[in-house]
Amino acid sequence: MIDTLLGGIRLWVMFKVCTEWRITMSKVKLYPVCNWERNQHKMYNYNDKMYIKAHEEQTQEAWDLFYESERLLEAFNSNVRNGVAYVTYPDYCKIKDIIGYYDWTH
Repeated sequence: MIDTLLGGIRLWVMFKVCTEWRITMSKVKLYPVCNWERNQHKMYNYNDKMYIKAHEEQTQEAWDLFYESERLLEAFNSNVRNGVAYVTYPDYCKIKDIIGYYDWTH
């Protein structure tokens, strides 16, 4: 039993070290935002809204918002580990606001 327990602890430590190494290997600290599966539709919804707004208004500001939403969506989808999305802190703040607004309105 003790050997099994120690093997489990070693495995957990190796997993923890490998997970942290993969997340920080780009030398940029990434922050866990949320569960990717439960919140990906909220990010796609925001991206769709910005796309529609850009086509309706046809202003540079609206297109800049759309390109920003594309960038946030790419960041949200690119660093998923164990079902959790990781992004940089400025993106973390924006994505949390987007998801919070979606939850508030639904």
